[in-house]
Amino acid sequence: MNRKLSNRMIQKRRMYQIFIDATTDIIDQEGIDSVTIRKVADRAGYNSATIYNYFKNLDELKFFSVMSYMQKYLEALSYTHEEFKDPISKYKYVWEVFAAQAFKYPTYFKIIFFKQIYDDIEPVLQQYYELFPESIPGEINISKDVIEDMLRKGDISSRSMVLMEEIIKKEFISQEEGEIIDSMVIRLFKSLLDEVEQNPSLKDKYIKEFKTYLDMLIPDEMLEN
Repeated sequence: MNRKLSNRMIQKRRMYQIFIDATTDIIDQEGIDSVTIRKVADRAGYNSATIYNYFKNLDELKFFSVMSYMQKYLEALSYTHEEFKDPISKYKYVWEVFAAQAFKYPTYFKIIFFKQIYDDIEPVLQQYYELFPESIPGEINISKDVIEDMLRKGDISSRSMVLMEEIIKKEFISQEEGEIIDSMVIRLFKSLLDEVEQNPSLKDKYIKEFKTYLDMLIPDEMLEN
C-alpha cells in the first residue's frame, strides 16, 4: 500500500482531510450525533455543496472521520514484541487488542463495522487506504500482508475469518468448527460492545470477560490435537 501519491491525489486527499478534521473536531467537542453537513462546512470554511463533491452523504463523512480510531487499533498491534508461534495465539491476540480499542470507542467502532452504510463497503475501504496509506503502520509484528488482507474485507466476519483460516489450515479444527467458533466470537463481541456503549463503566470488566470467552472457545489445548 505504500506508494507515491499523484498531484491530483494529493489535492483530493487534502480536501478529504479538511472535512475529516472539521468533523472529528465536532465529534470530540460535541459528540457524533451533533455532526451536520452545515456545521462541518462552516468549520472547514467551505459551503455545504463542496462536501458532496467528496462524500455522498453525512453517514459517509462520519465513516471516514471515525476511521482514525481504526488506526489506533493498528498502532496498538504494532507495539507488540511477541512472536506468534501458532495461529491460535495470533487469532486471540488480534481479537483482544481489537476489543480493547473498540470498548474505548464503541459508537465509532459500531459505525465502522456494524452500521450498513454501503451495499458494498470494500471499494470504499480501498479508496480510504489509497488516500491515506500511512493509516497502516509500517511495522506490525503480525504479518503485514495478513493485516492488509483483513483491512480490505468489507465486514467483520470476513476480516476475522482471515485469521481463523490460518487455524483451520493447520488442522487444529475443521472448517465447520472454525466458522461456528468465529461466528460465536463475533456475536459475543457485538453483545458486549452494545452494553459498553450504553454503560462505558463496564469497559474494563468486559475486556477481561471477552478474553475469558476467547480462551473458552479456543483453548490452548487445541494445539495438542
